[in-house]
Order: sequence, then structure tokens, then C-alpha cells
Amino acid sequence: MGRKRTMILEQEELKEYLQQGEILLENGNYSQAVVYADKILEADEMNLQAYVLKGASLAKAEKYDEAEECFRRAILVDKKSEMAHYHMGSVLLLKGDTIQGIEEYRKAIELGYEYWDIYFNLGLAYEDREDYDIAIREYSRAIKLDSLNPLAYIRKGLIYMQQSRYEEALRVWDELRKMCPNSFEGYHYGAQVYTILEEYDKADSLLKGAEERFTEDADILLDRLRVLVAKGDVDTALQEVEKAEKMINDSMRKKELALEKAKLYGVQDKMPECIQMLESVLQESENETLDAEIRYLLINAYKLQKDFEKIEKHAEELLKYDMSNPYALGAKYFQAEAMSWKNAECKQKVYKDAIRFYRKLAVDNPERIESYIFRAICHREIGEYEKALEMIDYVMALQTTGKLWFIKSNILKEMGKEEEAKAAFAKAEELGEDMSLWKE
Repeated sequence: MGRKRTMILEQEELKEYLQQGEILLENGNYSQAVVYADKILEADEMNLQAYVLKGASLAKAEKYDEAEECFRRAILVDKKSEMAHYHMGSVLLLKGDTIQGIEEYRKAIELGYEYWDIYFNLGLAYEDREDYDIAIREYSRAIKLDSLNPLAYIRKGLIYMQQSRYEEALRVWDELRKMCPNSFEGYHYGAQVYTILEEYDKADSLLKGAEERFTEDADILLDRLRVLVAKGDVDTALQEVEKAEKMINDSMRKKELALEKAKLYGVQDKMPECIQMLESVLQESENETLDAEIRYLLINAYKLQKDFEKIEKHAEELLKYDMSNPYALGAKYFQAEAMSWKNAECKQKVYKDAIRFYRKLAVDNPERIESYIFRAICHREIGEYEKALEMIDYVMALQTTGKLWFIKSNILKEMGKEEEAKAAFAKAEELGEDMSLWKE
């Protein structure tokens, strides 16, 4: 009778230790949670829950090797433990062992682990492997399990945007706004897609509604200002500038605001004021993404003034940035353009250098098809029209845009093929895309 009472008491004690350890883990006291797990394991070395508790605590403390060992022991205790396989998968993914991590997750799912986080983590793992279609599938499963958590929508929508699948991205952002109306990203990225598609009125309408919902959100205000500048609505944009100046205090947002004010000067054809503000903004706190855009805008502004020294200076600075930045990609072309304007005798050499630069970029990064476009322009500049057409036709086999037809029309015109050039230009106009980037 006495022995039976002692065993019941021991089980209650172990249960209490486990509960206390879990509370310590939830409160971030990982080392103490391990202590309580060890107390259980001293009394019962086959206690599955204690191994899981200890492993989870060690993982939170970033002691991944020790955590992995705990989960291996947990699986030895019970190879059908969905929690042990789930945690093992998480640790392996954190250690960079993606294949084994995914395999452990699949075992956990087979054993009945059906929660949002496992599918979200699988989505992240497949994104790392660049298996984007599978990642989208996993994010979709996560959304079905928890439609009120915005994170899976965001990752799924960003993949669609990265792949230029804009209609699908819009559907994700619409769903996110419907299910999670207080999630900033649904408005921010939705407006971004509309802007890419040059549907500025839709972007503005979306952000105007967001501005009314998020009355103190400076990022929404800046998003709307960008759209108003892009659509050329100067009066409304100036009103937004006035509101933003009262709301924004931190230095980076102030820099973003100043950039939009500079663009507004450009929209109003106030180029001296535009240039002065852009040069001033460039001197403020560094941000590679913003600074690349600023230098790109300055290059185009200085083109109007034929200030080749300044163009060359900013092109050289742009070359220091990562070529994955869309504003930096044209730097080598701009540099060659400025140098050839300054000294016509070096034209062949500098454009040949630029062609080699873009060829290497294309070989190293074949997905960066913009490098073929700049290469085509460089070929055209030195009269190598057949090579220029070859580059453009290759890109047009992958995608067709107004910009590409516009470039092709210029090449054909310089080759003396007037009728073909007119047809290509008409196609560019029919597609209705903004061709200002390629203006002569």
C-alpha cells in the first residue's frame, strides 16, 4: 500500500517538474528549463517529454548540437513521436542541413503533426533551395491551417512578385487584406504591384484607404507619396509631403521623403532644384538601396545638362554596388557613355569594355536578362547592329515589353530599315509601357 502511494507521488512530482520546465522555456529562461528536464531524466531516463523539453530549451539557447542529441534520444525512446521528429527537423534546418531537416518534417507530418508552423518552415526551407513552386504549395497549406496569420501570405506573395507573377501576387495581397486587415504588408505590397503595372489610380486608391486606417503610419504615407509622384499628381503629392514632414522624425525616413521631394521637382521640370536636393540627400546617412536610386536619378538629370564629368563620377560610384540592384546595373553603360562623350577617340574601347562586363555578368547570372539589354545598347552605340539585334531578340524570346520593342525600333532605324523600325515602334506604343529609361 505504501509503495503504491510513493509511485503516485513520484509521477505527480515528475509532472510538476515538466510543467515548471515548460513555463521556464516559455519565459525565456532556457538554462533553468534544462535543469528541470534533467531532474526528470535522472528519475526516468526514458521520459520522452523531458528529452523534448531539454532539446527545445537547448535549441532556443542556440546550442544546436546538444539539442540534436536530445531529439535523437527522444526518437530512440519513441520513433513515432511527431514532436520529436518536428523538433529534430527544426534543429537540422537551423544547422543548415536542409535535406535532412525536410525529411524529419515529412516524418512528423506523416505521424500527425498538422500545424501552421511546420508548413511555414517548410516553405522557408524550399525558398532557400530555390524550389519556389514547392515553397508556394507549403505556404498555401500553412494559410489553410491558420488563415489569420499574415506571415505565410507575405512569403507567398513575395515569391510571386519576385517571379513577376503579378496577377497571382495581387490575389494573395487581396486575401491578406481581407483576412488580416491590420497587416501593413497587404497594402504596401499590393500598391507596389499596381505601381509596377503602372495602374497608379488603383495603387493610390488602395493606399488612400490604408492611410485612413493607419493614421499614424509614416511608411504608408511615404508609399502613397511615391505613387502620387509616379502618376504626376503634384498637388496631392505636395499635400502628402506637408503631412509627412510633420510626422516623420527618424533620419532614414527623412531621407526617403527628401528623395520623393526631389522627384517632385523633376516632375515639375525644376531640374536645378531637383539636382541640388538629390546631391544634398546623398550626403545624409548611407543606405545602399536608396543611394543607388539617387545616383541613377542624378545621372539622368545630368544627361539633360550634358554634364559628363558628373555622370562619370556617379556611374563609377554605382559600379561599387551589388549588380543585383536594378539601379546599379546600368552603371557600366553610363560610364562608357560619359567617357565617349568626353573623348570620342576612346568610344570603341569603352563600349567594348562595357560589352565584356555585361557578357561576364550574363554568364555568371544568366537570370539577369537586363544585362543582355545593356549589352545590346552598347553594341548599337559602336555600330554593331546585328549583334545588338541578336541580344534583343534573345531577351524578347523570354519576355516582350514596350521597352524592348522601343530599343529594337532604334536599332532597326539606325540600320536603315525604316518600315521595320516603324512597326517595332508601333508595337512599343501598343504595349503602352513607360519607355523613358531608354530615351536618347
